[in-house]
Amino acid sequence: MPRDVTFLDAGIRSPALRALNVTGAAASRIGWTRPKLEAEGLLAAARRETGLEDFGDERFRAGLDALLESLEADAALTTFGRLVLKKMLTRFLAVRLSVINWNLDHADASREAITAPWVIAGLPRTGTTLLSHLLALDPRNRSLLGWEALDPVPPGEPTRPEIQ
Repeated sequence: MPRDVTFLDAGIRSPALRALNVTGAAASRIGWTRPKLEAEGLLAAARRETGLEDFGDERFRAGLDALLESLEADAALTTFGRLVLKKMLTRFLAVRLSVINWNLDHADASREAITAPWVIAGLPRTGTTLLSHLLALDPRNRSLLGWEALDPVPPGEPTRPEIQ
């Protein structure tokens, strides 16, 4: 039988966090759940964050809608959990906007061939990170860097400030 997991299980003992979650739980009992995890609000927040509009192919919306539906139905989120997820999902959508925008600006990149990529997949704590690091030691290989996974859009060209 599964047991309820609370923020206290993570060792968080913040009175402010506890007050936020208790207040949020009381508000949700009368039908006022905040922050809302709705697709349109998240998409609008990502657009505001980036100043971009084009999310590309709309097929991603089915997955986003299914995720949001599951979060509401199954996750039993605290107010703090809702705040964190809203920020995370907005960031992921902002990255999507940035990737789509970069691809539109660099259409020639889609013609580059990536031959014989190595994809490492496995369960957590089974050595996949170690294997990735070992393969990256070979100068013929290139491993995905942590910051690239979080923000996959290549950085712009460095500029030099003019010296007066």
